Amino acid sequence: MIRTYEVLYIVKPTIVDEEVGEIIDALANVAAENGGKVLAKGKWDRRKLAYEINGYKDGAYCLMYVEAEGNMPAVLYREFRINDDILRGIVTVVDTRFVDASKIETPKPVDDKDSSNIKPGAVTLSEAERDGIKAGELLAAEKKIEKTVEAAEDTVAEDNAEPVETKDSEE
Repeated sequence: MIRTYEVLYIVKPTIVDEEVGEIIDALANVAAENGGKVLAKGKWDRRKLAYEINGYKDGAYCLMYVEAEGNMPAVLYREFRINDDILRGIVTVVDTRFVDASKIETPKPVDDKDSSNIKPGAVTLSEAERDGIKAGELLAAEKKIEKTVEAAEDTVAEDNAEPVETKDSEE
């Protein structure tokens, strides 16, 4: 069964950008040689690591999306272990609707004749669209909270209402 994989790996910070590009291309070639179709690849960002790995405190994060059979994670993990310039890597299965190549600084489509590097039906979101979704979700959450607060206030008001005495109860 063909799945879409998100491949994220960290390259040593001592590697210059041109060599990072070569590592990205080499890993994409390994994926292609093993029956995968590279949808997008590129450098994501150079960031500080959450914890030190092999004496390094930062690294170049690289991201690639691949459509392939189920053996692809094993092939890529093997490459992570073989290549000394890669500090860590992870391969996850993603739904094609959520493939977001906008994280990559310079997305490089493998097929030059195909300008769309994401398969038809996939959803790619721009920064503005992601912000719009976040704002919409926040607005919906705020409305839900307001309704919950109003309902709670009504309940408290009913509980705190003073009992009304009637003439029947005095007798």
